[in-house]
Amino acid sequence: MRITGATLLVVLLGCATGAIDARTQILRNSKAITDAWLRHDVQTVAKYFDDDFSEVTRSGRKLTKKDILAAVASNDETDTIVSDESVTKYGSIAIETAHIVDKGHKNSGETYTAETRVMNVWRFRRGEWRIIAAQTTFVTPR
Repeated sequence: MRITGATLLVVLLGCATGAIDARTQILRNSKAITDAWLRHDVQTVAKYFDDDFSEVTRSGRKLTKKDILAAVASNDETDTIVSDESVTKYGSIAIETAHIVDKGHKNSGETYTAETRVMNVWRFRRGEWRIIAAQTTFVTPR
């Protein structure tokens, strides 16, 4: 089989497009998760987390998908601002990082703001990007 310059260009453009599509899809998925979280929409959040999901929280606790879904149902957040988003693709795996500022109301009525950095590990399998692992770290005020 002879590979021409045009064939090579199509292959290279296809690879580049795949990377762009992965980034776009992951950022869309993240936005859908954030929006669903604020609405306590467990079903929507569930579809973006792998059954084998594992997270290490900012306090060092290990969470599973079941823990995340329980948190969605009972969270007290009223607003989430996501910035400084980055997605880097490595084949069927992608690393997403972001800066997040959450605002909410505690049961006592007191308002709070929590600033964190997150890293999500996404895996592409069966035509879908799902989070398989995460790490959350508090941002300390300067």
